[in-house]
Amino acid sequence: MVDGMVTEYLYINRGVPQGTVLGPVLFSIMVDDIKTADPSNALVKFADDLTLGVPGNESGDTSRSEAACLQDWAEENRMPLNLEKAYDMVVRRHTSVVLPELIPSIKRKTWLKLLGVTLQDNPCN
Repeated sequence: MVDGMVTEYLYINRGVPQGTVLGPVLFSIMVDDIKTADPSNALVKFADDLTLGVPGNESGDTSRSEAACLQDWAEENRMPLNLEKAYDMVVRRHTSVVLPELIPSIKRKTWLKLLGVTLQDNPCN
């Protein structure tokens, strides 16, 4: 109720409304139960973003299983992943070997901006 007026109810059957004051808080509550498949991997949640860090070998099996775990969670919670805003980046010391795409539906980048910090795929070169 605002100024004695009651607005109509709007039924939302999934997700979190964007552009609202409570949106980031509701999103944080909604994604609180997302966990990594492997405890050695890192999942950073901030506002409406998720960042997954996966140390590993060149096979990419761990990355694929983590992506599948996130996809399963999203489907179970009726919150589809926006693959247009999803990227992967391989960070390693030597860049002479080109790795294949680990997850074909996710675009690979050589740099990402995370919380205002630009990360590059070849920090040691």
